[in-house]
Amino acid sequence: MDWSSLVQKHLLDTGDVTKGAIYVEDGAVLTKSDNFNITEEEAAAALEGFENGEALLANGLEIEGEQYHIVGVNEVRIIGTKGTNGFFIYRTPKTIVIAVYEDGVKPGVCSSAAGALVDHLEDLQY
Repeated sequence: MDWSSLVQKHLLDTGDVTKGAIYVEDGAVLTKSDNFNITEEEAAAALEGFENGEALLANGLEIEGEQYHIVGVNEVRIIGTKGTNGFFIYRTPKTIVIAVYEDGVKPGVCSSAAGALVDHLEDLQY
């Protein structure tokens, strides 16, 4: 599977997502957009957030060195915001999709683009 083309086609090319990545559940990166400078530690903290949502809600999450406020977390989605920027992190049975939006992008369209990629991955048994 060409993971980078999935991020490009389903996230970046929509214009609704500024940066994106796909990880496997153990934290290994499958692909991330060239402009996405998320660290391994930040990605690991995001993945752990699915298991400890209360701590995530209390402490927020750092992505690319910026602290984001967590406004929603459940077993399949984490939502973070900072001013007019934010992210959606979705979990499928085998992968984690991170979609970041920045100034000028509406959160709902970013979520929809990420959700469409998640649906596609689930259709492929990921």
